[in-house]
Amino acid sequence: AAAAVVVDDAAAAAAAAATTRAAAEPLCVRDDARELVEHVHLVDRSTHHNTYLFRGGSPDFPNKQFNYAALKKSLALAAADAGVHDFPSTFYLIDVNLMNYDQLTNRTGPGGDAVESISEYEFFAANAHLGEYWYWHTAGTNANATAHWLPPSSRRYLVDTFDTWNEDQLSTRTDALHAAVHTSHPRSDATVVYFHCDCGCDRTGEMGGAYNLRYMNFTWKAANALNTKIPGRPMGSSHYRIMQFYCLHLNAAHGFTLDCLTNYQ
Repeated sequence: AAAAVVVDDAAAAAAAAATTRAAAEPLCVRDDARELVEHVHLVDRSTHHNTYLFRGGSPDFPNKQFNYAALKKSLALAAADAGVHDFPSTFYLIDVNLMNYDQLTNRTGPGGDAVESISEYEFFAANAHLGEYWYWHTAGTNANATAHWLPPSSRRYLVDTFDTWNEDQLSTRTDALHAAVHTSHPRSDATVVYFHCDCGCDRTGEMGGAYNLRYMNFTWKAANALNTKIPGRPMGSSHYRIMQFYCLHLNAAHGFTLDCLTNYQ
């Protein structure tokens, strides 16, 4: 189990996360010669609607181009790993891209998120029978709920106004993913929703962690443990922070009783 560490301020959290990421960087160096998408994991499913929700890394390789075949193979393997042995061979794919269009470089070099996002957009524009493309720019936040200088009244204010200031729209997007999984889709007998960023670690961890807290009965500790286990390192600090505010928002707005203020790194 991860050790509990109380992070006093934003600078300490950022430094700790940067050190951890630097030490673990080889885990997220993408190999364009590989055949599988990295860090693919089944999050939720509805047997009634024959729908599946997965998280993972970028399916855009080699040369930053959307690799539909590699993603299908990776989804099937992740489903089997989760004990799903009747995963459909054909399905309607909802591709939820969490990348940042203004991030012009990533692990693949120049072009980065922008080029890969356009590749996915163009693929589904040309192959609408295979699925659709959702673009959800995801940036996290520098606001720190556990900063030693933040008075409880200010934290309450940020929690109570969370849905107005968090640019990642976690409440709306988490609910949208849940609705997509628990709705019948007329275009196909089976539907897969796949949300991803580049590595499938930080932005994806934020979205996956939020979903698990809201709909999968995860504790705050368990959500963070899974976000560390899947990529082999803790998630980045800005995405951890927005997930922590979402955790506090669930307590305040939905009556959850999560232990959100213990930090796990």
